[in-house]
Formats: sequence, C-alpha cells, structure tokens
Amino acid sequence: KYYWTITVGDKTSQVYDFTTDGTAPRNLYVDGVTNVRDVGGWITENGTRTKQGLIYRCARLNESVDNGSGVIITENGKNIMHNDLGIKTEIDVRRASKGETGGLTASPLGDTVKYLNFPMDHANDILNDNKEQIINFFETLANEDNYPMIIHCSVGCDRTGMLVFMVNALLGVSEEDLIREYLFSNIADVGKKRKVETLKSTAYYQAITS
Repeated sequence: KYYWTITVGDKTSQVYDFTTDGTAPRNLYVDGVTNVRDVGGWITENGTRTKQGLIYRCARLNESVDNGSGVIITENGKNIMHNDLGIKTEIDVRRASKGETGGLTASPLGDTVKYLNFPMDHANDILNDNKEQIINFFETLANEDNYPMIIHCSVGCDRTGMLVFMVNALLGVSEEDLIREYLFSNIADVGKKRKVETLKSTAYYQAITS
C-alpha cells in the first residue's frame, strides 16, 4: 500500500493511497542493483500462477572488472536481499576466467549466502555453448535448500534471460508472457534496449518453441 500527498509552498493535501496487486509479476527496487525482479507471478497455460519469492533475477552485485571498485550493492540493498527477500543462494553466470566477476569468490551478501559461479559464454550460441552450466543450474534448482535465490550475469539480460526464459517456459507460462518478461529489462539501466527480434533469433527461443 502506497501513500502520497502534494505539497505546494506551506500547503499540503490530504493523504491519498493506492494498493498494488500483490500477486502480479514484481519489479523490485534494491539499492545499488539494477534490473531486479521476481521470476514468479505469471499465469500458466493451465490457469495456475507460478510461485513468487523463490527465484529473483538481477544485474551484478559487484563491478565486473577487478579494479578496486568492488561491491556496488549498498548496505540498504543488502538488507532488502537478506530481510525482505531472504536470499540463500547467489548464482553468478559471469566468467571468472574473462575477469567478469571482479575477482569475486564469495557473495557480497555475506557468509550466510551460498555463492555459485556457473561461467557462461554469451558471444555465440548461448544455448549450445553453455550446456554443462545449464545442467548445473537446473541441478541447483532441484535442491529446495537453495531457495530463495538470485540469478545474475552482468546486467541481467542475456545469460540470465535465457535461464529465466527456460524456467518459465517449462512451468507453462505463455509465449506472450515469456516475451513480456524478457522485455521488462528495458525499464532498467542495461545499456542497449532488448528487442523481440533479438530474442526470437536466439537458439534457446527456437529450441523451446519447437
């Protein structure tokens, strides 16, 4: 529930309010991190709604280059991740061998959060180049002790997008909503805009739809 007023000079209006839908897909604000949202909340083809509060997607929590700049999620952001979302596992699909993880060996959220690095390539065939890591990812999903979890790459669009697309597709989310979920990244600070045509050209989209 949100409350708002209007103030002009020394005059302030009455307090108004509105309530958002608690079951719809949720885009979240976590200080220091962009492109954060709950993967759940979508209606499946059999009419059920996918569970929320289990898997979150986001951009990186620390700089991708090990130049001393380090962690970018703020203390307030960490508090949200811990106390509001209850994160137990961080899945980072950036490539340590390419310097993308900024030298990270543990989660910036602290020792209570399991840090897993499944390095994935994004330059060529994102599906077939990452088969081993995709298997590792789904094995992680199969362990209930890992929830709630966050998944991220650098800006949380492409490699992260593929994994989330596959999860929701397997759960029975409609193609229209799979595309809509993908395009939500465009309201975040992710550099270039992602287009439907780009998604439909990927090997994972073609594999799922076939």
